[in-house]
Amino acid sequence: MFSNNQGEGKGRSAEDSSSKAINLVGSATTIKGEVTTESDIRVDGRIEGDLHTHTKIVLGEGGVIEGNVYCESADLSGQVSGNIYCKELLKLQATTQVQGDILTKRAVVEKGAVFNGQCTMQDQITFPDQQGAQANEASGQSSAKSN
Repeated sequence: MFSNNQGEGKGRSAEDSSSKAINLVGSATTIKGEVTTESDIRVDGRIEGDLHTHTKIVLGEGGVIEGNVYCESADLSGQVSGNIYCKELLKLQATTQVQGDILTKRAVVEKGAVFNGQCTMQDQITFPDQQGAQANEASGQSSAKSN
């Protein structure tokens, strides 16, 4: 995880460094509102709102998300009250509790995990907000104006 390579980081741009960053919501932290990040996120605290990332979510055993989750992959050990949209692999550890529907490509559910909802597994996952944008484009409507 940590390396002692001297010279590591030389020649890297700020963008390269930020794309490798891991966001952390600590156990004593509550965030109210929508959270969007372009890099991995670990939640040991509480998020009251939707969580969006194009990378990985790790939900610690004491972590709570009250809202929908949109991600590339997820490793969950805490509680989720909301729907989960995971484009690749979703792991529900033994301590996980999910109250909501799941849409994912692949899932691993450990013995002891609690899941109350419907699970749909398919190869291509499109987030619901993207479906609306695609429908508007198909019908010729667009939210962006052009001259």
